[in-house]
Amino acid sequence: MSYIEFDPIYFVCTREYPVLSQKFEIDTDDKSFINSKSTMGAPAFKESGNSNAEYSWEDRNRDKISDTRWVNSMVELPMVKFQIVFSRSENRSDLFIGDRGELKQNISPEELAKKMNNLYNRLDGSFYYTMAKAYLKQIGATDLREDDYIQKAYYVLRHMAHYRSNGFSSELFASCLTQCLDLRKIPYDLVVTTPLTLTRPENIIFRTEPEWMVKVKDKFIFNSTIFSNPFDFREEYLNTPAYIISLGKNPTATPITLPASKPEDNVTTNTITASIDTASKSMAVTLQKAATGLSKKFYNVQALIHTTALDDDHRSYGGEDDVRGSMKGVQLESYEEKIAGAQKRRQNQETGIHERCPG
Repeated sequence: MSYIEFDPIYFVCTREYPVLSQKFEIDTDDKSFINSKSTMGAPAFKESGNSNAEYSWEDRNRDKISDTRWVNSMVELPMVKFQIVFSRSENRSDLFIGDRGELKQNISPEELAKKMNNLYNRLDGSFYYTMAKAYLKQIGATDLREDDYIQKAYYVLRHMAHYRSNGFSSELFASCLTQCLDLRKIPYDLVVTTPLTLTRPENIIFRTEPEWMVKVKDKFIFNSTIFSNPFDFREEYLNTPAYIISLGKNPTATPITLPASKPEDNVTTNTITASIDTASKSMAVTLQKAATGLSKKFYNVQALIHTTALDDDHRSYGGEDDVRGSMKGVQLESYEEKIAGAQKRRQNQETGIHERCPG
């Protein structure tokens, strides 16, 4: 391997108690590179200037945190983050490193655009893209309306990511989706940002920090989760600065702000129904939840895990049942028995939610 990226370190300076001194020291060789970024007034790493390329960071007399309520510690408190990258070549276009001996502490939007362009071009998603094209051909997606095509392409990629693989990275999902959109010449924008629970986009310094998404028809499509839907927004990206990355020979990063959300768009309604059977002296209590917007993600798994949604995921894009299609004989019979058993258990749970009152 020509490079190794060690896990980045995120260190919040402020603690529960006052700190007299806290210090990091890094000794590296001539093939190791340091990325570092200090935010919210935290001190920066410094080069010692000796032959061992030693870097040091020290923070003194730090007051304790005054209030932890409603504090996004990674963004609002003084913090330093750093990463060590081993590479046999300097200033690689696909790594967030600088020249040999350089303490890399900033990445401009222009440099970010070039690196995102290089990463996109280096992505080897041909296997998954070829598979996605086969799925889309199977359902005759080329004849669909654009909105329906986008939806089907999303569910095909979700199926591939979580039912035929172990999940996609956001860059792989975005790459496959944009190539699917290219098949129908549907215009889109590639968007890059970061979750505000981690860092701000202007403070990106590691290759693992950018989150990729696709803007199409003035809506945003994020990397899929096992039960997600097209255009589902994610809470950690509300009202977040981002960049539209134009690809090609002269990539650019155009700043935008992702949309916010309104309270009335994200509502959870609880309906409790109670009935008393005087003959048996028992009470039956039923709780129903109706969730909209961002609230849905808290109940997706609870609502669907006991259904056949996982086993019948092919219905989401209208394709063939590739799970059952790969089974025969005893294996298929055993699978169907397990599905039937799961459905029966779910029915028993639905009909058995009773609370016995004392006689």
